[in-house]
Amino acid sequence: MSGEWIPVTERLPDQYEIVMVGWAGRRDIGKGYLHHGKWRDPLVCKPDANQPTHWMPLPAPPADDKYSANTQDQRRRRGDEP
Repeated sequence: MSGEWIPVTERLPDQYEIVMVGWAGRRDIGKGYLHHGKWRDPLVCKPDANQPTHWMPLPAPPADDKYSANTQDQRRRRGDEP
């Protein structure tokens, strides 16, 4: 992960990939994902009225995080990991 904000005009994340999102001129950030070309808020699964201007991938969870194994199991079930 580069840790750099990516303008949505340059590149978009994969569909359904939850990423950090930001808005030009605002100090807050959030999480979002693309669903058929529209940004959605993962907490409410509804279109986000405030379309983000930038995004970046989420960082990896801490190695000792109790949810890390659960996340890996979910990825294996989806076929994302061997």
